Amino acid sequence: MDHTLNFFKYKESYTLIGVFLTLCFSVYSLIRTSKLTKNGYYIKEVTGLRAKYIESLRKQVAEFTSHALELSKASFGSEKIAQLFRDLELSYGLTKLHLNEENSIDRNLVRHLDKVKDAAINPCAEGEPINIKINQLLTYTQQVLLFEWQNLKYEAKGKPLRDAQIEEKRKAFVAKYPN
Repeated sequence: MDHTLNFFKYKESYTLIGVFLTLCFSVYSLIRTSKLTKNGYYIKEVTGLRAKYIESLRKQVAEFTSHALELSKASFGSEKIAQLFRDLELSYGLTKLHLNEENSIDRNLVRHLDKVKDAAINPCAEGEPINIKINQLLTYTQQVLLFEWQNLKYEAKGKPLRDAQIEEKRKAFVAKYPN
């Protein structure tokens, strides 16, 4: 009975300790949730921007190949040849702006772009026809976009790739799809 009286004597202290512990756990949960939310928001933003980059690169390569094919079929006496050449140069430049020359995958993509551009400007030159070069460019670009998309999906799960992992994946890609 005496023990019960002691509990009621210190009841306010126990209540105060309980409130304090609840407050501490609440603040801890708030901080942890805030960090997870910020991290999730960051991943969502980066993922969205990378998806836009992939889509933009796809559109630029499609536009470039369209201009290259149109220029290669134009007769050199036509009035619109200068406009076709400007369009090709513009889409070539915009496509190259998407790429990083220090990246081996992007360097190979630039080589394919250069081959198509040369074939469009000199359609009578010896070598493979422009259709074959465009198909090679499109095939390689599809593999690059698939590679980027797979990396994007991996990172969207909240697992960012480290530089060493990215470089290892690039080397494997270049070995699988040489220039």
